[in-house]
Amino acid sequence: MARKIEKPPVSFNVDDTRDGTKAFWDWYESPTWEPDTVLVFNALLKPETRYLDLGGYVGPTALYAGNIVSEVYVVEPNPLNRATLEVNIALNPDVASKTKLYPFAVSDKSGSLKISLHQSESSLFRRVGSENEAVVDVVAINDLLTRDNIGDCDFIKIDVEGAEYFIIPAMADFIRRRRPSILLATHAGYLWDRSSIWSRIRSAFGVLRKNRKLISTMMTYKHHYCFDEKTKVYRDQKRKNSLRRLIPIPCRAALVSTTLFTDKELPAEIVR
Repeated sequence: MARKIEKPPVSFNVDDTRDGTKAFWDWYESPTWEPDTVLVFNALLKPETRYLDLGGYVGPTALYAGNIVSEVYVVEPNPLNRATLEVNIALNPDVASKTKLYPFAVSDKSGSLKISLHQSESSLFRRVGSENEAVVDVVAINDLLTRDNIGDCDFIKIDVEGAEYFIIPAMADFIRRRRPSILLATHAGYLWDRSSIWSRIRSAFGVLRKNRKLISTMMTYKHHYCFDEKTKVYRDQKRKNSLRRLIPIPCRAALVSTTLFTDKELPAEIVR
């Protein structure tokens, strides 16, 4: 039986009996679920927006956006999550009519890799044991952008558990040319090698180099908005990111956090 999810100003149906997702949807309906994402979606998503979701999970962002925008493209490589996502999309005919779901991972190059099947933390880099992994196809981001008019998207949400450090630099030309707003979550920890002290140190410096390359790619945007959990508003961190690019700090590899990169101005009431 479908459950109606209320997330004002939108609502949609899901099957919360699949894969133990009831607790997630309970949290999702509360004010504590990603207030930063909700603010950004309400501010920037419009009826004419073409929306790309890299890392769809079971549909929290794709279904929300699908109630607002004109087109939804969603990528979800985890076969367990994707099966639930397919059901949830089908429960919302208006959203289903404008949504295309792609069954692969995305990175800088095409191929195939093992992916962890750890619910919302599916990653090409997180290793949890062979019984919790599956081999999935990987499509290069620039190849994906040539499919189905995806290259005309206006807004991209990227939450791909570490692959963002390969995806963003690879799509640098597209970013400079098309300039979509990008809501980006970073997961530097998945790229660390924790097998020994020395491997941790070496890989941490490798992550810093990747982080610097990612920030350099995104410096083309006018704004780097980060959410302040204490004040519940956004702050523009572009100046700080400029310094982080010039003077990386080894003890803080994950310097970007979840950031909205955009040329658009957020409403004054949610920016400080």
